[in-house]
Amino acid sequence: MEKIKIISYNIDGLPPQLDLRELPCPLRPLAWIYKMVKGTTLITVNDNDDVEWSNRQIGKMLADSCADIVAVQEDFDYHEELLESMASEYDCGKHLGGFDLSRLWKATEWKSKFPLPRFKADGLCLFARKDRVAIMGETIVGWKDSYGYVSHANDLMTHKGFRLYELAVGTAMIDVYVIHMDADFYNAETCPDVSGDLAARHSQFGQLSDYILERYAAGSCRNVIIVGDTNSYPQYDWDDGARSFIDRVGKVLTVSEAVPTGSGDVDRLFFVNNPRAGFRFQLAACRYDRSVRLSDHYPLIVELSFSANK
Repeated sequence: MEKIKIISYNIDGLPPQLDLRELPCPLRPLAWIYKMVKGTTLITVNDNDDVEWSNRQIGKMLADSCADIVAVQEDFDYHEELLESMASEYDCGKHLGGFDLSRLWKATEWKSKFPLPRFKADGLCLFARKDRVAIMGETIVGWKDSYGYVSHANDLMTHKGFRLYELAVGTAMIDVYVIHMDADFYNAETCPDVSGDLAARHSQFGQLSDYILERYAAGSCRNVIIVGDTNSYPQYDWDDGARSFIDRVGKVLTVSEAVPTGSGDVDRLFFVNNPRAGFRFQLAACRYDRSVRLSDHYPLIVELSFSANK
């Protein structure tokens, strides 16, 4: 029986501030308007003023973890700092960039459904330990539905979604989905109505389940891991997107979740055993490392064992 170690971590790689004076000329009037209203051209994005240092330390921690697979979210402006310690031991997926206002015009997708500029970055990436795991394919998919542009956690400012990584772990092939779902959470003062956020997350879980089931219907023989920031707390009955995902995929395949004892965090891992695969996953261990305080999340650490089907 073999084991595979997976870490999921929202690394909080957003820059502390954006200065609207860096906008390209066609969008520069937005800076003037914002300054007239707010008295400044600066927009606070991240309360962590030491985010560059934090991402460098996160890279060191992940490099020392000896994890086989590392899935990160919010890998935006400090990807190179993250890589400093990881590059020698890990291969990684494509980095789509960060919050560079000077390139916003070129990085934007203009759609009739949503005609405002968006950073063409999803913040997602996967790192695979070179001596154990090979990245055989990478597919980047945006969410069909998101909610909130200048409110409700600003999900529409970026192209959040999921990535499918086709990985070879020895002779075993697996599909790993790295996800980051619609944010914001009920707060009586700042966010009393989260119906739009809940609807977006429910749609995203549905889109993900459809994608997985379509691959199975097309003949996929691989077991599946889904990991990342769901922005969905398991202890709240009304936030039922994850349960709907488990119920829907579970009608066809065997779905399990790695649930650390006493946990209630949004960073989650699900694994799916495909009867066509030559092996099956079993949960060996899982925990949140609450000793690591380099982000506004804690790393989720999961070990899965796998053995040949009998």
